[in-house]
Amino acid sequence: MLWLVSAKRAFLSLPLLAFASMSWGSTYTFEVDAFLHSINSGFGSGLSTGIQLSTGASINITNDVNDTWDLGPFDTNADGNLSSNALYLTLGNLTEVGGVLVGQIGSGDYFVVGSNYFGSALNDGELILYVWDDYTVDNSGSITTQITIGAVPLPSSLLLLLSGGAAIFFTSKRRRKKRSPAFVNSNAQLTNCV
Repeated sequence: MLWLVSAKRAFLSLPLLAFASMSWGSTYTFEVDAFLHSINSGFGSGLSTGIQLSTGASINITNDVNDTWDLGPFDTNADGNLSSNALYLTLGNLTEVGGVLVGQIGSGDYFVVGSNYFGSALNDGELILYVWDDYTVDNSGSITTQITIGAVPLPSSLLLLLSGGAAIFFTSKRRRKKRSPAFVNSNAQLTNCV
């Protein structure tokens, strides 16, 4: 009987194992260089972060708005050239002002990061960052970018969590049944005993 109690305790601890195997998020810091990481009309390499994302993972990308890079005729922060003589670049799905910080996950669509971005990965793949500029010869400087990837439960963790929850449910249901076979009233006789 002692082995049965130990087996129950081990089985009921499975939800704790599920929480222990979750990835609780990581923060990375990168220097995005205006010359090396330019989009360059779709031929630029961008900054390969090495961060592999799964669909649905939360992403938070921030950088200091006072941090600037020089894109030839103008200096700008990661929000791009917002002056009246701003030039726009269209590539793939995105038309945006020159100098803005842009991201891409795998071969998915480009998205504007700017000085602050918070969102979810729309597809699986590596996160790549670009300076949105197609004339890189006169570019210089870099911007420091912090990337925080949020918690994503691993599929095996969900299975452990669900099985632990089911074990707790059935154990508590079984205990309730054991307590109610006889109807006992302290002032009356024992009745309906089987």
